[in-house]
Amino acid sequence: MMINGFAARVIRERTGIKVADSAAALGCDRSYITKIENGTSKRVSVEFYRKLLDHLAIEDHRVLLASPVITESVVA
Repeated sequence: MMINGFAARVIRERTGIKVADSAAALGCDRSYITKIENGTSKRVSVEFYRKLLDHLAIEDHRVLLASPVITESVVA
C-alpha cells in the first residue's frame, strides 16, 4: 500500500521518537524508515502499515495513506 512518508516523519519527530527507536520497534533497518520518510520507498506491506500506526499511536488508519481512497483492508 502507498504511504505518505512525509506525514510519518512529521508525526514521529513531533512525538520525539528517533529513527533508531522506530526501526527497533518495527523490526527493520533505520535506512528503511529513512527511505519511507523521504519518499524513496512509497509502498509498505499492510502488516508494516499497521505496526507503524500502532508505534506512532495513530488511531485513524487513513492518516498516513498517500491516497484518501483505501483499496486494501488495514482495519482488523
